Amino acid sequence: MDAQLARNYMQRALNLKELQAAHDAGQPSIVQAVEGAHFLEGKLERV
Repeated sequence: MDAQLARNYMQRALNLKELQAAHDAGQPSIVQAVEGAHFLEGKLERV
């Protein structure tokens, strides 16, 4: 996914420091979040 983000001149921010650096540089960023963990469907190997 990172290559796809780069093609669109975006990046992923994994923490506050990366998010602040992107903001300071005027670089669009993606902040991913998962709520509820439904995607796990009871399978811990998906973590």
